[in-house]
Amino acid sequence: MADLIMVTKQGMVKRTDLREYSTHHRATEGVIGIRLRQGDKVAGSARVERASQTILVITNKGTALRFKAGEVPKMGRRTQGVIALKLRRGEEIVSVDAL
Repeated sequence: MADLIMVTKQGMVKRTDLREYSTHHRATEGVIGIRLRQGDKVAGSARVERASQTILVITNKGTALRFKAGEVPKMGRRTQGVIALKLRRGEEIVSVDAL
């Protein structure tokens, strides 16, 4: 089954089984996908089919980080994740992609 990788602007990453996101009809409130720190926002997400799939994150200062999806522990929807990248002052993640 596929997983969802979510990465925040402040460098947090998490992997959640897509089955944890139940299907809702339009015009509902949806479900919580990630717990965010104050001032943080989701930078992006990617669907991954295999733990061996590569994830690429890029910052506004040009730093790029590649890692395997399986390196990110699976967590529930209401968690904030783990640190993907230690950011410098003024740096934030701006792009996420599964390769």
